[in-house]
Amino acid sequence: MRARVWAFWGLLLALVVLPLGANAQQDSVRRKGELGEAQVIERRAATAIDYKDPGLKSVIGQAELRKAACCNLSESFETNASVDASFTDAVTGTRQIELFGLAGKYAQIQTEMVPLVRGLLANQGLSFVPGTWIESIQLTKGIGSVVNGHESTTGQINVELLKPEVLADGAKGFAQEGRGDLRLNAYVNNAARTEVNAVWAHRLSPRWSVGLLSHGSARPLALDMNHDGFMDNPLGAQGNALFRAKWEGAGGWEGQYSVHGLLDSVRGGDVGHGAAPGTPLWRSGIRHNRLSVTAKTGWVAQRGRERSFGSIVNLSTTRQRARFGLPGTGLVWNTGQQSALVQLLYQVEPVEGLSFTGGTSWYADLFDQGTDIPEEQLRVSAPGAFLEGTWMPVESFTAVAGIRVDAHSLYGTQWSPRLHLRWSPADRHVVRLAAGRGWRMALPYLEQLGYQASNRVNASGGQPLSALEESAWNAGLSYVWNFRLNYRSGTFALELHQTQFDRVAVYDLWKPQMRLVYGMASNELWGAASASSSLSATLDYSLTKRIDVRLAYRYQDVWSLYVPNSVVPEEPPVRQAVPFVSKHRGMINVGYQTRTKWHWDATLQAFGRKPLPVLGIQEPGGPTVNYSPAFAVINGQVRKEFRFADVYLGVENAGNVRQKNPVFDAHSAATSPYFDATAVWGPIFGRMFYLGTNVAL
Repeated sequence: MRARVWAFWGLLLALVVLPLGANAQQDSVRRKGELGEAQVIERRAATAIDYKDPGLKSVIGQAELRKAACCNLSESFETNASVDASFTDAVTGTRQIELFGLAGKYAQIQTEMVPLVRGLLANQGLSFVPGTWIESIQLTKGIGSVVNGHESTTGQINVELLKPEVLADGAKGFAQEGRGDLRLNAYVNNAARTEVNAVWAHRLSPRWSVGLLSHGSARPLALDMNHDGFMDNPLGAQGNALFRAKWEGAGGWEGQYSVHGLLDSVRGGDVGHGAAPGTPLWRSGIRHNRLSVTAKTGWVAQRGRERSFGSIVNLSTTRQRARFGLPGTGLVWNTGQQSALVQLLYQVEPVEGLSFTGGTSWYADLFDQGTDIPEEQLRVSAPGAFLEGTWMPVESFTAVAGIRVDAHSLYGTQWSPRLHLRWSPADRHVVRLAAGRGWRMALPYLEQLGYQASNRVNASGGQPLSALEESAWNAGLSYVWNFRLNYRSGTFALELHQTQFDRVAVYDLWKPQMRLVYGMASNELWGAASASSSLSATLDYSLTKRIDVRLAYRYQDVWSLYVPNSVVPEEPPVRQAVPFVSKHRGMINVGYQTRTKWHWDATLQAFGRKPLPVLGIQEPGGPTVNYSPAFAVINGQVRKEFRFADVYLGVENAGNVRQKNPVFDAHSAATSPYFDATAVWGPIFGRMFYLGTNVAL
């Protein structure tokens, strides 16, 4: 027994003395002029502004996306102060995003530089990118680069998906044949919305790796929490899969190839509670079928000056079937879109500090429609060329000037000049200036499909696929300060953006019982056709090692010109606010992480009142504009990390804020000319709880 006691004390003494001896030896080495090992650990911010990028680009990482449920791309901006997300109507469940108070269609939304939200995907395309597929989101505010296309007027959102070679090689990056990775995700909420996601990757050889991203979701339960007779959320189901392969060749060559398939269906409208048998019910339904193939090939010079070449080829076919109204008498659209994109670009740096990127692109779209009206086809082709130069004479200054010319089959030759300037007057301070022109082809009815959720009378004088040209100039000035206070890092950003349209497609809901769509152009007498002014300030700061805070405020003034009485303007147009856009928006986000890997996040979003069109019968001489009340929404989530998994529990709209009557004259939808489900300004469902888990195998 005594021997064991002496052995114990001897071992304890050894554990104490040996490290002291080692420290003494290290001190002796340091005295001889040699340094020991030093370890520096820095925590990467969940959202960070790219310090060196000429544009105002923020990178939203997975740590930020995990602060909310983030079931798909349209729900990935709940904690972002720059992008607003809202429902377009109370029937279809379509969520749209806004930048500077303007619809997301004016920002170029891409997945790995391939256009996503355009044409038939302009409405629900954001919901076709599951959140668990996303590696990061690159958000550039203001006019985009000419390299990425002509449609990025207010900004660019590029979504980077999970890479098969990264997943297969693991966290340490070992490129070894036979390595693989499998990630699973499951989600359910109290509205019975259920989602399952699986991401699989495998390295076939040192040069080839493959991956499969899959998604399945369902909304099987019809709920009517406000008892107006209409579903608060539509029923539906989605099957979504993306197969991708990565080739890593010799001499700087590499390629990425993918096939994407999608089936999606949503159904909404009258739930039929209390209705007599055989009573016709107002219903809506939207179905999407899509197949897309993408091939990307690139080369980077291994020696000498920086040179690179890249090509993108994308082919897609999409079919959309939509119906609104009573069976047999409602509106039915059966629309198809076949699209092709070919882009070639070459980048060279002839001398240090000066580089050029040039290339060509070609967009082609074929829209066909089989409805109750005569069949119509719309063919669009837009070949273009671009050249962009980047000059960085010193590290503190960068100038990027670009020009793009496109030959559109409907609108002729279009020029898109753009300029970006970056100046760092002092360490940690950056000032940016950006200006340029963007333009796009609008498909009025297809891009605002949710506006059909009413008995308003269409009065456009054109077919649903009529195309209208939209063009605008955008200018932005920003200041970013990366500071340190009390040994903690923080970022303060101040931004001013102005967008002026010389041509715009107007969606006029200000005329009671009418749904007008027409083009409006600028004029010397009344100036711009539409405009948006936005001023925002954002503060991100780490209060302590484990507490992060984000404070943000934004003021935005968005207006458009409207014809006073009819589609054909016989009188000067009137300037009026764009409906459903708050002038004031605020946000507070707080995140706390414990040493035991518990994550607590809470977000408060405050919205000022929004202008609303008058519904029902308008009194003679009465107001043409109503306003919603100001309101605030609180979301929260707690997540626990384990070694190979995490579990999260969250609540959306914790205060149970609801719009009392999102559907006007809902009980007479079958017969009333005043039925309208498009005047949505706030939450409909109320408080919602959800539970989810992520597993890595």
